[in-house]
Amino acid sequence: MVSPELESACNFTVGWVVDKFNAGDGFSCVLLVIDESGRNATVYSRDSIDEAVDLAHAELTSCAQDVQAYVIAYGGGWRDASGSEELAVIVEAEDHSPSTPLRLAFGLQRAESQRLELTGEVLEFEPPEWALFAAPG
Repeated sequence: MVSPELESACNFTVGWVVDKFNAGDGFSCVLLVIDESGRNATVYSRDSIDEAVDLAHAELTSCAQDVQAYVIAYGGGWRDASGSEELAVIVEAEDHSPSTPLRLAFGLQRAESQRLELTGEVLEFEPPEWALFAAPG
């Protein structure tokens, strides 16, 4: 079960990412850290999403004692069985208690205006291999 605070942080971060995509702002991923002082975000612009996510993991590891929860979000996509492109905001998130690393995909679609908007579909995938608080599985 996801805590209300982590669910709120995921929804906030996904909304921010969609707004940035629609504004044409280029970035690889965003890291939202929740600690005693509130929410703090770091935006990474790198050559690859993997490199940006690795940097987010390193930042989390360096401040692990202060982190209560985190959200890492980036754009992604795949082709479905019929060959149609599916777009999503991919989220890796974890609460300190209970420690349950998540990997979610928030579905996106292009509106008539060509702006991206959320479909309301959220898919849950295998937990990420990397976790700050506990090893998945």
